[in-house]
Amino acid sequence: KAVAQLCPTCRAELPLGPQDLFEKARGKYQSINSKVERGSASRGSLNKVAAMKMSGAIQMLKEASAQGHAGAQFYLGVMYDQGQGVKQDYAQAFKWYSKAAEQGDAHAQFNLGFMYDQGQSVKQDYAQAFKWYNKAAQQKNAKAHFNLGIMYEHGRGVKQDYAQAF
Repeated sequence: KAVAQLCPTCRAELPLGPQDLFEKARGKYQSINSKVERGSASRGSLNKVAAMKMSGAIQMLKEASAQGHAGAQFYLGVMYDQGQGVKQDYAQAFKWYSKAAEQGDAHAQFNLGFMYDQGQSVKQDYAQAFKWYNKAAQQKNAKAHFNLGIMYEHGRGVKQDYAQAF
């Protein structure tokens, strides 16, 4: 168990910081997600306890995101992108992916590139897709490398170059 952080003046317990909020929220989310993946729960019809856990996780992720935590922003993007615990909303997914991507989160950069590539919630823009895939690829994101290869092969957002595609 983590050691409580106390105010040096009044000794009251301080609120959780962004990293602690993120880790606690991720734990709740992953426990529910593993049940869904095993088939013992359904995202569409979580029981009351699981729904409350998911709601708590979302609130913690929002608090951590407001404090600038890129991982929390990415998780919120995924949740809105896939409708996990929230109503599916690609515009919200784009918003959260953008915040995390700007901070250098490679998974968010890939997902943002994908949204531009597919025109999901934004105007399709291959140059922007290439930009974000490239940023993710520079961080060794294998999916981004693959998608860059396709973009070079077909000349989408970049001059067609089979050698680069290879």
